[in-house]
Amino acid sequence: MYDPIITLNQAVLSTYSPEQKAELYKSCPTEVYETDENYEQFTVGDAMRCMYCDECVKLADSFKDNPEDDSAVTIRMREDKFIFSVETTGQLKPEEVVICALDLIREKLSSLKHQCLELSQDDQGSSAPITPFG
Repeated sequence: MYDPIITLNQAVLSTYSPEQKAELYKSCPTEVYETDENYEQFTVGDAMRCMYCDECVKLADSFKDNPEDDSAVTIRMREDKFIFSVETTGQLKPEEVVICALDLIREKLSSLKHQCLELSQDDQGSSAPITPFG
């Protein structure tokens, strides 16, 4: 899962009625947002809970007067950081599971490389063999 970047446009949120803010708060099934009991303060509580369902974004967009207006909520994926979790049954440590998985991927890529080289050599015409994985 990519690390979520959730941006709240406070200028737009300040134009919302308490009812709209309450609806926006409740639109998130994983409770990413925090607010006070009057829905005056509206903040991102735990961005890592976001599952990218975009329910809050869709709702915020429905509150716009014009499609080109700024949205109260934007959600992007931080593409330079990827988060994954590993769960085990207790037989192996999570680190061992990841290392085994990487070893399997390495083996599969090596096998694919050799198959590509064989195909390239079988089909060798006027050009040199193509090596897709270096």
